Amino acid sequence: YTFVLVSIMLYVFGAMAVELITNNQLVDTDIEFRTIVQDHFSTLPETMLTLMQFVCLDSIGAIYRPLIQKQPHLLFYFTGVILVIPIVLMNLVT
Repeated sequence: YTFVLVSIMLYVFGAMAVELITNNQLVDTDIEFRTIVQDHFSTLPETMLTLMQFVCLDSIGAIYRPLIQKQPHLLFYFTGVILVIPIVLMNLVT
């Protein structure tokens, strides 16, 4: 049950990330932004794998901080991801 719920949430947040981050205008103009997007958000499976890092809160600052500094509205997306995936869903396990 928990595995299915986490998988669904990773898919939903992954699809949102692909739309919000990969279609951003800074991908064409900013080299640092483009590098992070290509490394972590290029495809839906790659994005879901990156969001698995968010489940464990494993070195995520290097991923989301530069993106938020360039596009402050992404703070709402990453705050939602951090609040829902590792905190709320993982509390279901315990």
